[in-house]
Amino acid sequence: MGYFARGYFVASKFEDVNKKRTKELNKRLDQVRDFVKEQGIVSNNDIEKEFNVSDATATRYLDAFEAEGFIKAQGSGSGLRYIVIKK
Repeated sequence: MGYFARGYFVASKFEDVNKKRTKELNKRLDQVRDFVKEQGIVSNNDIEKEFNVSDATATRYLDAFEAEGFIKAQGSGSGLRYIVIKK
């Protein structure tokens, strides 16, 4: 897909960038999923340290896994852990 700008057809660089980002994100999510599977039980901090990501990013990963039924949150606060329920 592309668009016309000033009489020229311009292939959208954003589409290529978005495809690349999506591919990289999916690869990272697969790596995180494999790590969680290996560990069986993880915390947000485990994900932060293992993958050098922020607290918010680790939370997004774990929330996504929980929403798809791969893991289940147990506990609260600093004792919150995620347990694999679907391998």
